[in-house]
Amino acid sequence: MKKEKNSKKKGIVKKIILGAVAVLVIVAAIDVIQTKIYSSKIPHRFATAEEGSKLMLANTDYYAKYNQADIDKRLETTGGTLDELLDASEKSVKDFNFFEKFVIDNNLAKMYRKLEKNNYTLPPIEEIVFIKANMGLEGGASGYTHKSEIYVSDLIGSFPFLDLIPESDINPEEFLWHEFFHCITRNNPDFRKDAYSLINFTIEDSDFELPPCVKDIALSNP
Repeated sequence: MKKEKNSKKKGIVKKIILGAVAVLVIVAAIDVIQTKIYSSKIPHRFATAEEGSKLMLANTDYYAKYNQADIDKRLETTGGTLDELLDASEKSVKDFNFFEKFVIDNNLAKMYRKLEKNNYTLPPIEEIVFIKANMGLEGGASGYTHKSEIYVSDLIGSFPFLDLIPESDINPEEFLWHEFFHCITRNNPDFRKDAYSLINFTIEDSDFELPPCVKDIALSNP
């Protein structure tokens, strides 16, 4: 009799656990589907390591502006060469895994829902290309942009967990808003002018020229 009662209890507990697991799986599946639908509203894709390294090195105008201070700072040496830096940059690019792609897609979906909720319309944007790279050469930055390319740290998969730490200043959605803003303003001059005017900034027709006394020691910011 006692054994029968214990057996029934175990059976009930097992059913409850299986039911809870089933609910979690369904909720996760719905989240994945919704993430895919909403994130696709913002045109983007994920580059492989091979494609990403080619896109990175194609930014020749940016690398041509590097001075010796830029090269030595990034290579953590003295007397380094641009070829050595380009080689290290190429090797820093990596492939995304499924979870890292989901982290980005999930936050893009949140971003789009906020735009939709507030009736904001994005200006025409080119397809955003996400490229994953080790940020050791950029001082451990979370990311940066070139053209319509967003370079993200190879720690991107840990961002949602770092966001849970009170002292952390990492928020994956805020990070993506920041980089996304660079891409849409860079490719839409009128939108850039209007956006920056909201904070009383004026867009100049040409880049600021550094004085000769600091030009050779100033560090480039991607």
